[in-house]
Amino acid sequence: MARSTQRVRVTPSQGLGTATVLCAVALAICPLGCGYKANPQDGTPSVKKVSAKTKVSQAQTSQNKRQIEASLKLKRIRTDSPKLAVNNLLANIRGVEKQLEKQPKSGRLLAKAAHYHLQRARFLGQVDGYLKAAALGESATQSRSADGKAYLLRATTRSALHRFREALADLVEAEARGLGGSTITAKRESIELAMGRIDKVLPVWSKKAIQRIGSSKPLWQV
Repeated sequence: MARSTQRVRVTPSQGLGTATVLCAVALAICPLGCGYKANPQDGTPSVKKVSAKTKVSQAQTSQNKRQIEASLKLKRIRTDSPKLAVNNLLANIRGVEKQLEKQPKSGRLLAKAAHYHLQRARFLGQVDGYLKAAALGESATQSRSADGKAYLLRATTRSALHRFREALADLVEAEARGLGGSTITAKRESIELAMGRIDKVLPVWSKKAIQRIGSSKPLWQV
């Protein structure tokens, strides 16, 4: 027995009604998944507007985040790095030399510059540091011939170049200009020791040791 089939004819008005229902359902579901907000007046979706202030705030937050991430990636500098110490010393030399250009006769600046150049020569093994320090010592005695500290400075720079006899003569000149005390004594002792004159240095050291320990006997008999 053959199955009978029945065709249903949909009129244009019925199709239009079905489409309207489907559109209404889609508009009701779309705000939930699409991020739109339905207009309460007519049910149509409305786009949420973002204020300019909010955009600026978001951009600033993003920029700050990038800066923080970049700073974390920076290589940390060791505070005990030899390079850091050398760079600081060279910066000190450049700084005091600029000051000397304005005050070439300043005894304080001449002594400071000579000290830095001696440090550079000792730490880096650069002989020109000794030579520059010696030139500063000569400049000090020429521009400040009445100052005992100028001769003490030259004695220091000369002894660094092993010009010991000339350095001792400068100490005499410094004393003649009123400079004395433990500074002159200590410098003379170091020069005498460098020259191998133990017989002149040892009694002085023994006397100092006796004063420190409060004994009446020499150091080698204590």
